[in-house]
Amino acid sequence: MTGAIDQPAPRRFGPSFTWGVAAGVLAVAVVIVSVVAVQIVAARRRGGSSGPRVQVVVSPEVARGDWFSVAPNGRGTLRGWATGNGGGGGVEGIVGEFDVGAVGAVNGTKIVHTVRVYVTRDTKILIGGHPYKNDRGIGPDEVMSDPAFLNRQLTINFHRLRTIIVADRIDAARETALDPLHW
Repeated sequence: MTGAIDQPAPRRFGPSFTWGVAAGVLAVAVVIVSVVAVQIVAARRRGGSSGPRVQVVVSPEVARGDWFSVAPNGRGTLRGWATGNGGGGGVEGIVGEFDVGAVGAVNGTKIVHTVRVYVTRDTKILIGGHPYKNDRGIGPDEVMSDPAFLNRQLTINFHRLRTIIVADRIDAARETALDPLHW
């Protein structure tokens, strides 16, 4: 080859590109860590001035008090507030389920007792002792998600079916009140 000079191939990515990528990755990591730190600080502040909220869940087997009672035959009464947790039934004959909670305190620590309640098509739904009539045509499986039941204390008459609590009757208080589970 005449007159051809061997030149090295041009570099696509030089040292400045590598440093630029490293700086960009570092900047993204700093932003992510900063956002997470701000969220943690905000969550702690929302917990109140007395520190983070402590919640203890007590199962019905060890629950005591006038909010929950059960006779040896498995029938009982539960008084509390719908927690907002619910779902469809997974047991034959069950069409829905939701959690009911009651609040207590021990040595300044908030205690939330929760119980899972199951609903059948035969469960009677009342507000203030009167049959609940809804204009949306929802059944017992959807009733606890109805806004008509927000901020109302529930009185539930139930029976045990093996290890679960099945509501025979759910009576929501006539008047709404401050829900102690969400204060």
